[in-house]
Amino acid sequence: MGAEAFVVYYGVRYEVEDPSELDMLEYSSMSRQSNNGSPIDGLDADQWHPKVRAAVSVGLEWTWGITQEETYYLLIGKELGWLGWEHVGEVAIPTQELEATIAETKRQLHVAEFNEPVALHAHHEPDF
Repeated sequence: MGAEAFVVYYGVRYEVEDPSELDMLEYSSMSRQSNNGSPIDGLDADQWHPKVRAAVSVGLEWTWGITQEETYYLLIGKELGWLGWEHVGEVAIPTQELEATIAETKRQLHVAEFNEPVALHAHHEPDF
């Protein structure tokens, strides 16, 4: 693993406990990396995590990780930044741009039928 980091997202958060879901997230991550981050458009699409498939289909971003308490999570929405030694040291988003991001992300979440409460999420990614 790399150095500790914080990820900041606007969107929805899920806790992931089922090992089969973790396998799907791992596969989704590996496929995304091998496709240079492009949307799922191949024979492997059915093996992606269903929430990831729904998110990508409407242009949402996603990430997953583990907390210091060793709880896995999935974030879906708009990535606002990664902060840490191997990332940037600060993130500043002008108010007008942030408001537009919030409105568009809410719209996309609605289209993809993510009905959970939307929030600003900042997660610490520990370096185990």
